[in-house]
Amino acid sequence: MTRRSLFDLKRAEARAHILEGLKKAIDQIDAVIAAIRASKTPKEAKERLIDQFGFSEEQAQAILEMRLQRLTNLEQRKIIEEYEETIKVINRLKRSLKVND
Repeated sequence: MTRRSLFDLKRAEARAHILEGLKKAIDQIDAVIAAIRASKTPKEAKERLIDQFGFSEEQAQAILEMRLQRLTNLEQRKIIEEYEETIKVINRLKRSLKVND
């Protein structure tokens, strides 16, 4: 049971990390889009996102792979709700494993 909980915790933390980046990108979407459009290659766009906004490599890649339909209000709310639910799962798993931050 402990191994499974640890696996679930790592997976939830990785997902939360991506969702944090998506939330941050949505909050500054015009600047993020401008940085991507100013780039000549996907690699350059990823580097710009990392340098200009402080995203991790995983977050930058997720932003570049994000479909434009995710920018609608409904989809933005879904990202926020998923992030909040993922944080709850992480906290529950940490409590059950007695892991501190």
